[in-house]
Amino acid sequence: MSQRYRHTQQVVERKIRGEHILVPLMKSEEQLDALYTLNPTASQVWELAGRGQSAAEIARFLADQYAVDFAVAEADVRRIIADLLAIRALEPLPS
Repeated sequence: MSQRYRHTQQVVERKIRGEHILVPLMKSEEQLDALYTLNPTASQVWELAGRGQSAAEIARFLADQYAVDFAVAEADVRRIIADLLAIRALEPLPS
């Protein structure tokens, strides 16, 4: 949970009418598989992780902001970060 992340250059983010969207950058139109719309929690995780905050710091922030148990926030943050890593929107910062 102490790992820190940054946004990759393989996606572009856009905010359109209140929606937070990640668009993969591909070499050709055939490679465009999907657009990713982030819910409000995933959007906050994306933004905070992109600022170099660790998963634990993000989980603590969300637990405090939404008055949820830290373990619940931690599980959500882990899942969201795993999803963002899988689509190559985030990458770990070197230690």
